[in-house]
Amino acid sequence: MSKEEDDPSIFSPSPAGEGVRRVRPDRWGKRPRNVAPTLVKTLRRNLTSQEAKLWVRLKELKSQGLHFRKQVTIKNYIIDFACLSKKLLVEIDGEQHGFDVGLKKDRNRDFELETLGYRVLRFWNHEVDREIESVLDTIWSDAVDRDPHPSNAKRSTISPAGEGGE
Repeated sequence: MSKEEDDPSIFSPSPAGEGVRRVRPDRWGKRPRNVAPTLVKTLRRNLTSQEAKLWVRLKELKSQGLHFRKQVTIKNYIIDFACLSKKLLVEIDGEQHGFDVGLKKDRNRDFELETLGYRVLRFWNHEVDREIESVLDTIWSDAVDRDPHPSNAKRSTISPAGEGGE
């Protein structure tokens, strides 16, 4: 038996008594978060009128293969809407984003998210209110143009030489 198998904190028998089951109590627990889950839940329940309006329309895109989630935590940011399979993020901005401080924060945030491979689309509240179809067209065309995330891409069974497979 290896040293790991002798350590009861790592291995223990299964409840039925057969075989061995891995147990790592030191690694159990909630994954670390940089944003309080209660804040995220509150934001999900209390969307702004523009977020609520866009959310209803984004849910309609699910039938066309785009699944959006609302108020998604990525790093220490809460994103209004995210299509994770396309690594596409949608932000709805109010007037506070138009001032120098807000613009600088948004630029830094977008840069950090883009270094993680995400594309950030930003729309003003008035665009969602007055031009919802245009906003949806922009989101749709950007999502369709993006390559799928590599972890979601279908794997081909065709060999590099072109033999076998599908």
